[in-house]
Amino acid sequence: MGPGLFRGHGLEALNYLVATREVFPSVDRANAVAKWAERTLATGDDLARNGSYVQVPLSPPVVECVNRLLAASGHLFTREFAYCMGVTNVQQFRKANSRQPTQLSVCGGRKEPRSGRTPPLKIMLQDSSWEFKVESPRPAGEAEVSFDAAEYGHFRNRASRAVSALASELDVAASELVVLLAESILKTYMRGFGHQSYYFPASRHGAAILYKTVVREAVNRRGASEGSPHIPGTTSDFVSMLLDVGNAAADERGQEEGEVTSIEKNILEGTMEVVSNTVFGLHDFRYRPGGNHMAIPLERVASTVSSLAPVALCVRYLATSGSVLIIEKPEAHVHPRKQVALTRELAQLVKRGTHVVVTTHSEWILEELTNIVRRSSMDKDGSEPESIDRVSLTKAEVGVWHFRNLKRGHGTKVVRALRGANGLYDVGFYDVALDVYDEWLRTGLEPGDAS
Repeated sequence: MGPGLFRGHGLEALNYLVATREVFPSVDRANAVAKWAERTLATGDDLARNGSYVQVPLSPPVVECVNRLLAASGHLFTREFAYCMGVTNVQQFRKANSRQPTQLSVCGGRKEPRSGRTPPLKIMLQDSSWEFKVESPRPAGEAEVSFDAAEYGHFRNRASRAVSALASELDVAASELVVLLAESILKTYMRGFGHQSYYFPASRHGAAILYKTVVREAVNRRGASEGSPHIPGTTSDFVSMLLDVGNAAADERGQEEGEVTSIEKNILEGTMEVVSNTVFGLHDFRYRPGGNHMAIPLERVASTVSSLAPVALCVRYLATSGSVLIIEKPEAHVHPRKQVALTRELAQLVKRGTHVVVTTHSEWILEELTNIVRRSSMDKDGSEPESIDRVSLTKAEVGVWHFRNLKRGHGTKVVRALRGANGLYDVGFYDVALDVYDEWLRTGLEPGDAS
């Protein structure tokens, strides 16, 4: 979701609420937060631990203050959600004829990873927006949240400084504590939404070629009437990413070695170049085939190159550990053998800390993903270093979901795809291959026969 859940504006909104005294309508509540913070920090070493998680109890006044801040987060999330999904009314995500509020699952399910506890952060679709709320399962209004050890250590260090200022600036220090707590809860339970993300739409082939034209149109249409054609949000984000690549290349922040060299050599069989251009301060992207002295403008290269070049450039200049790459149809315009190699490259990115999400209709990608997972369960003596051809991911590092159309036009059901008896992810691709092969057998043709 763009630069993250808040797109840079979330903390401004939280600080605005603090400034307008929406968080602390009374001094008593500020005092209650101060007492909670002092007590929590004093007993920090004795807090219950469950694996690598620390359970932090929240008193009712703290829950109430945090929820005032999270209410603003819901509105921000609603705006970002609608922008990314291309909708104008979030009610489109409410289940038809259902009286129950739609709930967005966090942490991949009802239980927190490792700790096994139900996450207290609830995200429910209300009348016109998503509502963020720390749920209090206890009658007294208390709650308990789980932080991983690193996040709790970060919170505790910053909170200690605020506690030391309570005596002289109660409102300011207590407000900072609540903002820190709300921010830490969001980071812990919505970690994926907080990372910088890069979206590669299925239309990236054309958008990459025409991005300078798109920018010029956007500049020329400033002040245009409301009915004028507009650039979709996802395309706008993609074009902005290409602009960022050009700026990063100009600042020489990119790395020349590493995974991008492997992508370029193994998939594109050449190298990408970013060339300065005086038109609107933009840059040209060019492709230099291996062993060729001439660089070719992106609009003149094969569609395989123009489709995957943005991914390679993003990995080189922008993506870091923790970044999220969302790639629609990575197999588009790509030979099956290259699809297999690309799947290995994406797995290698995951090994290095990048989150990768793809949508695909490619049997080759899923079958190679199966091989990558199976490799992780093979016995290794450690004598041979892991190469790109032997990259492996565990089952916990890979998730496959199948979007099934429901009968009678009642929408789509999303189910976790499991590996079947044949070892492959059961999404129907293998069945199609069998049907085609069975049809070939029924025709009675020999492998060498011509039709």
